[in-house]
Amino acid sequence: ESWKNFQLSQQPIYKNEQLLNHSLNFLNKAENIVSENEIIKLNEFFSEAEKGNIFILQAGDCAETFASCYFADVKSRVEHLVDLANVLENVIQKKVIIIGRIAGQYAKPRSEPIEIVNQNTLPAFRGDIINGIEFHEWNRNHDPLRLITAYESSKKTYEWIKELSKSNFFISH
Repeated sequence: ESWKNFQLSQQPIYKNEQLLNHSLNFLNKAENIVSENEIIKLNEFFSEAEKGNIFILQAGDCAETFASCYFADVKSRVEHLVDLANVLENVIQKKVIIIGRIAGQYAKPRSEPIEIVNQNTLPAFRGDIINGIEFHEWNRNHDPLRLITAYESSKKTYEWIKELSKSNFFISH
């Protein structure tokens, strides 16, 4: 429980508690994006990787945007990861399991909570799940409804990934 003694410096500040509760209630009732069977299967792959029988490739973008949540972009990223895995398999002669940093990587931790542009101070951009990148007060406020958009974008992206991939393709953040 020692983690409770640390300062929570990266937590968003939601001013509208009613919208936050709405978003949290939505997420509490939402369907899981990843199934329990997928988690069990991935744990089996971790065990095999630990024994040296397979190789796990985890790769992807530092952060995604809601604007990149369209089929062609997801297809391109999946194809890139599959190509990389195929190259690795040929070189190391082991099965490669892909864990894509995709379908939910919408947050960006920052070293400073604010940004200053032309002597104007606003909250820092923290990723699409929290606020918008455009430097305007209305866009930089932490918006809890973005949590729902992130869930919906993640779910859609993962559905496309499963449609595109013919083998085991897992996601992480």
